[in-house]
Amino acid sequence: MKDLNILNMKPAFTGLISGLLLLTAASVATAQENAQPAAQVDLRVTEAGSLDQLLRNVQQRTVVESRLHSEREARFRRDKDQQQQMLSQARSERTREEQRSDRLETRFEENEIRIGQLQEQLSNRLGALRELFGVLQQVSGDTRGLVEGSIVSAQ
Repeated sequence: MKDLNILNMKPAFTGLISGLLLLTAASVATAQENAQPAAQVDLRVTEAGSLDQLLRNVQQRTVVESRLHSEREARFRRDKDQQQQMLSQARSERTREEQRSDRLETRFEENEIRIGQLQEQLSNRLGALRELFGVLQQVSGDTRGLVEGSIVSAQ
């Protein structure tokens, strides 16, 4: 097979090669922008002297990009797992708080019933004391009237 000179090729092949070079350069630039600093060391622009060399460069870039995509997917999975863990923690906390809320509502209702019972008991005791106080006032009023009208107090 003859050595291919890129400059002497037909315009269609030249356009294809130019497109591949642009695609490779764009993918390298994109990979460099998205990659972490350790992965950026692996990315460099290499020029192709022939179609075979260009093909090898494209294939090598595919391997580098594939590794970068794998790293990105692994990071995505880690983040997703972390978010899933945070979601399950939030759900379990919500469940605990709902149970606590139920306990507090039950306790509140029990306290309301107890308060009603204690108020009724207070009212009953005060009722007996009010009645006793009323009787004492009546007796003291009657006694006062008797003492003021008595012959002994007239002197």
